[in-house]
Amino acid sequence: MTATIQPLSLLRQVGLHTGRQRTRLLADRAALVGVVLAPILYFVGFYVPLQGAMRAQGLDYAQYIGPALVAQSCIFTAMASASAMAEDSKAGLLRRVASMPVSRWGPLLGRLVVDVGCGLVGAVAAVAIAALVGFRFATLTGVLGFALVVALFTAALCLLFVAVALRAKDPAGAAEALLVPQLVMIMVSTAFIPADGFPGWLRPVVTWQPVSVVLDALRGFCTGAPSATALMATAGWCVLLGGLGVLSCARAPRGVA
Repeated sequence: MTATIQPLSLLRQVGLHTGRQRTRLLADRAALVGVVLAPILYFVGFYVPLQGAMRAQGLDYAQYIGPALVAQSCIFTAMASASAMAEDSKAGLLRRVASMPVSRWGPLLGRLVVDVGCGLVGAVAAVAIAALVGFRFATLTGVLGFALVVALFTAALCLLFVAVALRAKDPAGAAEALLVPQLVMIMVSTAFIPADGFPGWLRPVVTWQPVSVVLDALRGFCTGAPSATALMATAGWCVLLGGLGVLSCARAPRGVA
């Protein structure tokens, strides 16, 4: 007999898995330090050597790099989520859940709730670092819109990266599989230099890839309101990336996701 999963039951399952993941994250001091340390490292690595050259071109680099630090934090959060889910899979947690009359989505959704929270914490840390050199928000509405984009982008990336990780043989394999894609996503984007700084043939790719589109929306919220094009492109990429992750997890064997 197949048990029927009631909506309230699923919510309780998600709550239990959320509590587990939260406890696990708080106990992992290295991960917590990484949430704050990563923006600092990227700030030192890019702002310090580039701010003079960018100022000479009339660009307020503190205002420009703040959202880039946030986007990088979202990517790191997604990579950590993927590794953690791969560890759960290797440890047999997902197989155990699959053998019980509960929803297979409980662990994933519980993980996602914690990841979005972690992404927002990382965003606060990144914004605080950038604020030390002059980064500011123009309006309170911009802050709320900024946070919403961060939450959506973090969720979409986590769903996609977790789907990749669940097909890796081990957590280390998951990290290796995602290392190059995440580097390409951030480096071949407008994160640290404008699209004009890339070769002409590459600019369309740089301009319309997901990180650059999200950065357009984030920077727009910093100064007031982003363009409708930036908002629609951001929503489209988040739906596409998150949808691919959900479909991939749904097609996985029940003992995997």
